[in-house]
Amino acid sequence: MTAIDPVALERRLLALGTNKQFPATVFSGLSGLELVTAVSALDSSSPKAVLVTCPAGKRAVSGGYRLTGTPVNNGNVEVTEFYPSSATQWTARAIETTAVGTSWMLTAQAACVAGT
Repeated sequence: MTAIDPVALERRLLALGTNKQFPATVFSGLSGLELVTAVSALDSSSPKAVLVTCPAGKRAVSGGYRLTGTPVNNGNVEVTEFYPSSATQWTARAIETTAVGTSWMLTAQAACVAGT
């Protein structure tokens, strides 16, 4: 589990206003932002599924995924599902579209905030 500075994340996600500040309303109601990551095995098995679970007292408001490995680079892997599986979890699934027998990995992240 990896925590990230919410201010640093906001700076990457939004353009600053003319006063170099984010509008106060942009993140109202969202506090305690934490990015949680889960990874599959780095192997040639297919399909792969990853379930990311937010810490207690937090809910998932967004998610992301990344595919890595030679089959991915060659276009032989695709994400087939990516969705919030509950208020506190995010699911990602991927498959090899062409069996190649080399290793690849699925990584998923959930953006978790305080609240239920």
